[in-house]
Amino acid sequence: MSSGSERSSESSETDSTFAITDVNLPPFNADDEKRVDLATKGLTPVWSFVTEATTDPVVEYVHLLPRNANDSLLCLMCRLECAWGIGPGTLHVDTSANVLPLAADMRKLLDQSWWLLLPEERILNVLEGKTGLSFFQMINEPTYKYTLVPFKDMADMTIHAMPTGSTAESTQLETHNYPFETLPTIVSHVHPCFVVCRAGRIYSQPDSLSFIIGYHSLLEIWRPLFYQSLQIYFAWVEQSVPRNSPFYRLPRTPVKELSVRNGVSEPTGRLDQVGYLDAVRQRKNHQALQKYLKRHSSSGSKISVQAWVESIESQAFARADNPA
Repeated sequence: MSSGSERSSESSETDSTFAITDVNLPPFNADDEKRVDLATKGLTPVWSFVTEATTDPVVEYVHLLPRNANDSLLCLMCRLECAWGIGPGTLHVDTSANVLPLAADMRKLLDQSWWLLLPEERILNVLEGKTGLSFFQMINEPTYKYTLVPFKDMADMTIHAMPTGSTAESTQLETHNYPFETLPTIVSHVHPCFVVCRAGRIYSQPDSLSFIIGYHSLLEIWRPLFYQSLQIYFAWVEQSVPRNSPFYRLPRTPVKELSVRNGVSEPTGRLDQVGYLDAVRQRKNHQALQKYLKRHSSSGSKISVQAWVESIESQAFARADNPA
């Protein structure tokens, strides 16, 4: 953690070589932060986007794919390695392409799924349908453009930002109101594959109901990009887990407990942990979503959102009910 005035780019160190499958990752330290600062030099200072007006925010370095190595995340990494055509245990979360400097308050809102980044349509078109290639083989550009997309949770908030090309010592902050369409396009070093995974993982989390509900409050211009990002992510995580992977089979007892508690038929044969748990969570969220829509949405919105949710869920339930 550092402040805006402490940011440094005086480092030529290469990206760390620690893989997500190493559960004893060393701390992300000052040298790692300098490496990220070097990668972001001259680009949009996303760390200057704040909800409280200050030109010297506390900066935190956010891993779009997190460093915590729980079983569910390790299984996801295994699938991504298959989808991206890279060797087992070689997906390095400490690469600068996966780390985004953010002001502490914006990082908190990101963790709460109040906003996310979306790539350009042309980038998503390149990624769509591509598996078996490393993410740098899919697309490899010096920088990428992103849009900050807020959910309804931020409707009463403002974002303050430094004008492009300014410094903390020489400028006043510009104020942007929800839905923040006046914010500058974000030019960043982070790779679109990690950005897409961040959006997809939000949907897959146990507490993602607010995220699903928030979908129909997105501006219409953002919905196609968001939906396309989810489709790409789900295509990646549908990849088969290798037979020698520790995640090739689910533990029987936990699965039985989940199936009884949630009314989902217990699967047989091979089934990955991420796919089954996502199916369980999405079914719970879908039931709660229908109650929400019945109370708060018009019939037109209900049909639109229900169709969107079911189009995603049908793939997960098909895998859960008919494992290969």
